[in-house]
Amino acid sequence: KTRRYIKIALISAAVLLPLIIVSVNVVKENVAKKEYQQQCKLFDEYILAGDADKAQQIWSAMTYNNEISHLFALVKLYLSKDDYTNAIDIYRKGKVGTHETFQKEILVPELIRLGRYDEAWSFVPYAQSDIGGADNYFEFMSDVILYLCRNNRKQDARRFVNEYIIWFSSHVDTYKTKQTEWVQEYYREYNSVTAKSKLLKFINNY
Repeated sequence: KTRRYIKIALISAAVLLPLIIVSVNVVKENVAKKEYQQQCKLFDEYILAGDADKAQQIWSAMTYNNEISHLFALVKLYLSKDDYTNAIDIYRKGKVGTHETFQKEILVPELIRLGRYDEAWSFVPYAQSDIGGADNYFEFMSDVILYLCRNNRKQDARRFVNEYIIWFSSHVDTYKTKQTEWVQEYYREYNSVTAKSKLLKFINNY
């Protein structure tokens, strides 16, 4: 009889234990979600108040900190404060992959505004450091020049061209003797002399 009771108790335990574990996990999940909701509320409040450092503290401690919208909001806030160091660091730590639209429309233009041209180029989608990236680099330089000209900084634009045209010298001019058709086409279009002439003409005609 005692053995029968023990057997029944063991069977009951085997049935109930998984249910108890599930219940505990559900409770934990609900607590985590509630905590996350509170963190989101605090995060939004700090973002609206313009307190980037406190918003970052909340973001770092979030139960789920893979929300792209939170990452973008924090990066944009730091950029608005001209703090490109924290903006870039947080974006890279976000581990949410590459977001071409955000980089092209927000990150690159803001870094250009801050004069961080090398960092800006590193976030240009499909940026290549060879002749295959010549069209993208020319477009990038054009974007910088346009920003400078719009802000009545033509002399800065000319200095930028003189300093950064070296990219074409290093990555395009070296292909002068290559016979591949597409390479020759890129060379004719983007050799340093031609590229510089086009960019300076744009500045002079603005």
